[in-house]
This record gives sequence, structure tokens and C-alpha cells, in this order.
Amino acid sequence: MSQGDRARCENTNQSNPKRRSQLSTFLYNEYITLEADMDADDVTNMFINPFYAINIEPDLAVEHEPLVSEADWVRANLKLMDEIGAQEWLERLLAVLQGAGPRNPDELAIPSDEPEDI
Repeated sequence: MSQGDRARCENTNQSNPKRRSQLSTFLYNEYITLEADMDADDVTNMFINPFYAINIEPDLAVEHEPLVSEADWVRANLKLMDEIGAQEWLERLLAVLQGAGPRNPDELAIPSDEPEDI
């Protein structure tokens, strides 16, 4: 994540400190038994990381040239969240991270106007 993206995330977290505090406190109170030395922000950061919920598909960790910038990815996915809802988006993201769907751009089927050879 670029420094600019990190700053935007930090600004987003700071924009509504009461909400973040309530969420962090809830997660902390609910799951503090996981690690005695974790504070509310540690627990929140843990739940943001899908590593703790699923086994991530190893093919997703290969070096590659990104097709879009992080900022464009975030903007596009914010729009998708608005369209399909946060729960549906998160469920789909977890499925992708577990290996559902194309694993790399070479596996994407791009339709063409050319007739297929039979």
C-alpha cells in the first residue's frame, strides 16, 4: 500500500473516531481471550486481515504487474459495495482469496469478434 493510501486509511479511521472506538471496543470485549496483550485496535486490525478467517490461495501471492492502481481498485470496489452491499462484497472477496474464479489474467476469457475454430 502506498503512503498516500495509508494516509487515506488513517484519515478515514480518524474521521469518525467514535464509531471506530465502538467497533474496536466490541471486538476487543468479544475476542480479547485470543491474546491477553492485545488492545482494541490490535483486535480490529486482526479482523480486517482475512488470513485469520480463511486459507488464502497461494497463486494470489505470486509477483505480477498490477493491472490497476490501488487507488483505482479501492474506488471501483467502493462502487461495487454500494451496488451489491458490503456483506455480498466481502463474501465474494473471501471466495476469490480462497481460489474461486480466475487466478490470474491468463485464465480470463476475453470475448472476441473472431469466430472460434471448431
